Amino acid sequence: AVVQSWARRGDVAQAGRWVGAMLEAGVPPNIITCNAVLSACARSSDAAGAEGWLREIPALGLAPTVVSYTTVIDCHVRNRDLDRAQLWLGTMEAAGVRPSEITYSVLLKGHARVGDVEGAARIVGRMAALGLPLDVVAWTSLLTACANARPAPREDVAVAAFRSMVRCQVAPNDVAMRELTRVLGSAER
Repeated sequence: AVVQSWARRGDVAQAGRWVGAMLEAGVPPNIITCNAVLSACARSSDAAGAEGWLREIPALGLAPTVVSYTTVIDCHVRNRDLDRAQLWLGTMEAAGVRPSEITYSVLLKGHARVGDVEGAARIVGRMAALGLPLDVVAWTSLLTACANARPAPREDVAVAAFRSMVRCQVAPNDVAMRELTRVLGSAER
């Protein structure tokens, strides 16, 4: 509980010290504790720390989980380093850990934030191919990527995505409609 408390504050140093104290006392940390330290790294945008902790997990006799990898990916997304986030997705898959809907949502968020329409569309396509549910959040992330695209919003992809969303019987919410309006409103100028 102490490690998780420091992790919620994003204090990697204190969370790490407590893991060290556990080890010195002969109490091995479990994967939940390790994931809490990874979360602290993500909260503080400490990508190097997150990668280091993830690499340390096997040395503790534990196997990184989908949460472990997704947290490292999230750290890179927060730092807008999508290439590194994709690299860790590949590392995760190579380790035999199947990415979850949340893993892909984290990546989608990153592509949306920087306006990478092709990257966001690739992830949506991959989710569909894997049979993962495409909810309103996933579709809205693709619309956000279209709205944030530079030099101009991508109306073509946004309209196609919106039509696909409706065809998949996913009801657009206020956020989805706002993002579509951002694209279409900008495209009129």
